[in-house]
Amino acid sequence: MSPMIITLIVLFLAIVGFISGKLPFSWIGIACCAALYLTGVLTAQETFSGLQDTNCILMASMMVVSAGLSRTKFTKYVSSMVQRLGKSERAIFIGLIFIHVILVQFMTGLVAMTITFPMIFALCDDTDMEPSRVIYPLALTSMSCVGWLPVANGAAAYARYNGFLEKLGSEYRLDIWDLCLGRMPSVIAIVVFLCIFAWKMGPQKPSAPYQIPSVKKEGAVLDPMKEKLAYLIFALVTVGMLTTNITKLDVWMVALLGALAMTLVGVLDKKQAFNAIQWDTLLMLAGLLAVASALSKTGAADVVGQWIVSLLGGTTNPYIIGAVFFVVPLILTQFMSNTAVDNVFTPLAIAACMQLNMSPLGVLALLRVAGSCSFFTPMASPASAYAMSVGGYSMKDLVKQSVIPAIILCVTCVFFCMTFIK
Repeated sequence: MSPMIITLIVLFLAIVGFISGKLPFSWIGIACCAALYLTGVLTAQETFSGLQDTNCILMASMMVVSAGLSRTKFTKYVSSMVQRLGKSERAIFIGLIFIHVILVQFMTGLVAMTITFPMIFALCDDTDMEPSRVIYPLALTSMSCVGWLPVANGAAAYARYNGFLEKLGSEYRLDIWDLCLGRMPSVIAIVVFLCIFAWKMGPQKPSAPYQIPSVKKEGAVLDPMKEKLAYLIFALVTVGMLTTNITKLDVWMVALLGALAMTLVGVLDKKQAFNAIQWDTLLMLAGLLAVASALSKTGAADVVGQWIVSLLGGTTNPYIIGAVFFVVPLILTQFMSNTAVDNVFTPLAIAACMQLNMSPLGVLALLRVAGSCSFFTPMASPASAYAMSVGGYSMKDLVKQSVIPAIILCVTCVFFCMTFIK
């Protein structure tokens, strides 16, 4: 069997594994590495190059830096801002939306929701506002806007896409601001829509009993000096990552130094730093980078790209191509992990664009948004499942509140990304 056929089979089996939801993502990634090495498609160095890839180092480092920030009172300070915006239902809801937009730039949507939902129930008690009217719109905010700015999660996404571009031999590279600019119109549009209409779309009463969350605190409270140091380190890392064009430092090195600093000053101990790294995601990415290397090495990337181009009917219209790479991942991400969908479609999108001699950067920006639209079903993401149980929603409630936001994101992103991100 030729190396190209073996690579395509490994890719297909990886996709099936992700869709099944039966296997840990890390297992799939390592299994891909093992299969490609044992069949002789890749050498040992090529197989495990993803584990030492600077993009993986960047992701792991930012996970540690963000964990250090989460041990501070940052979220408490941010949430207190809501109280200053007024006592009306609309004012509180709008305030909560903007709080979530801020929080999900530094942490995942699920983390932001677990932190703020207890506070939301307390606010609802004080104002007689029904939690079912606001819980899922706030979840939509978190999932639609997560990682928009190029810090923490957003910086990791930029690094991940560039890793795939490099492995597949593309001449294009994302600038650290490209994903942010590509998503800007959709973020603005979705926030405006949610502020005006979404709080009226939720059910007046929950379809099931509320599962009122409690706050889980881990570790001792930081002393004032370590608290200040955590803020300083995070600020320096953020500024350092945004000014690499000036300082000439590598983004991954800035993040790595920040992670080391968080542990050296005692904001995180060794165990907390280790546990902050999402190893399942990291090992999955390392495995898929190996698949990307095999796709490029064997010529399978060209075959996949030609196949996708043929499915597109030979069209070279960038808006049709962009719409396909938005809608298909959006549908799939309702039934499997958005991270898995994003990682599977990234090499496919790059391969297709290489066949069409067009820039893949706009399509990658679209994939970033499509993957965040994991809010129609509780299977789509842990964040949507959590919001569904906490807010007492049925599947019908979720779909009803998700359709219009998904359409807004699709239209704004396809037009803007395929027009301006080159």
